[in-house]
Amino acid sequence: MALSREQIEVLAAKMIDGSITAQERQQLESWLDQQMAKESFEVDTSFATDANVLRERMLSRILAAMQGRTSRKTIRRILRWSSVAAAVLILAFGGYKFFTAGGTTDSSHSAGQTYIADVAPGGNRATLIRADGTVVNLDESRAGIVVKDGAVTYGDETTVFAFAPLQDEKESAPVEQLSMTTPKGGTYQLTLPDGTHIWLNANSTLQYPSRFTGAYREVNITGEAYFSVAKDASRPFRVVSNGQVIEVLGTEFNVSAYPDDDETKTTLVEGSVRLEAGGSAVELMPGEQGIHTGDRLAKSKVNVEQFVAWKDGYFMFDGLSPQSALMQLSRWYDVDVVYKGKLPEGRFFGMIDRNKTLNTILKVLKRSGINFELRQEGGRNQLIVYNQ
Repeated sequence: MALSREQIEVLAAKMIDGSITAQERQQLESWLDQQMAKESFEVDTSFATDANVLRERMLSRILAAMQGRTSRKTIRRILRWSSVAAAVLILAFGGYKFFTAGGTTDSSHSAGQTYIADVAPGGNRATLIRADGTVVNLDESRAGIVVKDGAVTYGDETTVFAFAPLQDEKESAPVEQLSMTTPKGGTYQLTLPDGTHIWLNANSTLQYPSRFTGAYREVNITGEAYFSVAKDASRPFRVVSNGQVIEVLGTEFNVSAYPDDDETKTTLVEGSVRLEAGGSAVELMPGEQGIHTGDRLAKSKVNVEQFVAWKDGYFMFDGLSPQSALMQLSRWYDVDVVYKGKLPEGRFFGMIDRNKTLNTILKVLKRSGINFELRQEGGRNQLIVYNQ
């Protein structure tokens, strides 16, 4: 029986929230089995041979694909059908017994440690640093700022600060170097003078001028940001990050260049970009990711939604290692992750709303067999992850 995309959406959502009937489940699983046989889905069975695990992975990938083809309103409706925003979270074992629920764990804690019940999600938090060192704490009730000739404003044109007035109208406004920094648990948006829109993820810094001059529009990023670059054929846009340079004329892409990551990843959504690093260069097409490690520059095809979902308020895991997934939680909830025992193995698959509290997310993780505790020590929140 052929199923339309709309029917797949409905059945997938019912499967996730538990309201699916036996007949509907059979319809969806039959369809999934057919899709799993198609090469276009490239199902990786290297670490999981159980049919149920593969079906769940397929379901996660289907929802991710739908995100790229449907309206945002439809996407959010699909994801909110579950109490945890339609979380599809599977841990593939690959022969390794990971976080067994009945296992022995280290429940000791040292003096000065206290248990905490929950941690709130991050929000709109950022500071703006001017060239003279002045620090401006941006309004948390607002999502972003606009840099334009003469001033920095919020989206409703409320002034954050004005640049020094010109003494002579014939003079050009001086260029001031600015820096926006988000803490752990913070995101903020920025519109540059050329109309380029930037989403800055947690624990990141963007350096940029108050206006662009010269042959290039250039900014510097440490951490992670999503760029929607305004087109200007006469002045390419450059993003400098961790030893690499991205050059575009107008496009959308994500850059992840955290200092504690071994790789700098540039993921192209639309248009084209050119990456240069260590004397090498690659050009990316939509759906490709450039990976810069040390003096090596390479590219590969990826599930783009996994790397840009944060911008729309979601964690998306598609074969992500537990360490990488928990690092994302660490940055967004501003917690230190502490492992007890061996480092975990396996892979996570799924999508979860970033507006949920940490304990809500951890309840989902626990259904995959994870043991955890939330503690506080020395004024810092800690996520203790147990393994045996």
